Amino acid sequence: MVSKKKVALIQGGLGAEREVSLMSAAGVAKAFDKLGISYTIVESDAHLANKLSDLRPDIAFLVVHGKYAEDGTVQGICEYLKIPYTGSGLLASALCMDKCFFKDYIFQHGIPTPLYQNLNVENKKLKEVELNIPFPLVVKPSREGSTLGISICKVQSEWIPALKKALKYDTKILVENYITGMELAYSFLEGKHLTPVEIVPKEGFYDYKSKYESNETQYILPPRLGKDIIEQCDKILHHVTSILPIGSYGRADFIIKNNIQPLLIELNTLPGLTEHSLLPKSAKYDGIDFNTLILKILKGANLDYSFT
Repeated sequence: MVSKKKVALIQGGLGAEREVSLMSAAGVAKAFDKLGISYTIVESDAHLANKLSDLRPDIAFLVVHGKYAEDGTVQGICEYLKIPYTGSGLLASALCMDKCFFKDYIFQHGIPTPLYQNLNVENKKLKEVELNIPFPLVVKPSREGSTLGISICKVQSEWIPALKKALKYDTKILVENYITGMELAYSFLEGKHLTPVEIVPKEGFYDYKSKYESNETQYILPPRLGKDIIEQCDKILHHVTSILPIGSYGRADFIIKNNIQPLLIELNTLPGLTEHSLLPKSAKYDGIDFNTLILKILKGANLDYSFT
């Protein structure tokens, strides 16, 4: 029984999303206490491999986000130590974390997504970067999450400042058309699609402040969309999770262009588990309370190399 397993609750990390991780971990720890799960909180830092080697947990529950965490790094450590872990495996984690690669991958598989351009600015002067898609644009660091480093550029004069902001997080930059329409989060759990969440920020777009600091962002379940649009999103979600080795849970983010055309933005393999997080909201709406959600995620722990 999973309740008798020794669990390492891995939190923190070396990336910019450490504080978000700590918020998620606090919620998971409360759920573990109520579920009677035996756990040890482990800080994900440069000594993580040694800590896990000494602790030898039965399962690693990953509550880490962004670089050095969601990108296959922590998953690789767990694979090497043969510790089953929650979320997606090393390969899927790496593919989905790199926005530039992910966009190329889904585009090649015919999945609708906004027009985009991948840039590597490491050895180029900013003014020499050739932009091939029209304004307005969204500029994102390729390997970061929680909308950190993201800007919306409506005119040319905003382009270089946006590029500089993104470069604080990564030299690989994703630029895509800014699409107006509903923001939709479509979570899945144990092979089932949960009710999607319509996100309505008070102003602007669904940025870090709207996600984790504001109490004025609206979350509408079910979303104000026709059944046919939801079915389109459902098919896209099924398609993307069938071509990638995704784990037992995750979340796909959509923009519904003009509220009629679903476009996939990204797929999150370790979505947040805070009180503001979208997966718990969908689960609750579908009758899955937070403690049950955490237990289901825990039971889905696995290894890519499970035969060893």
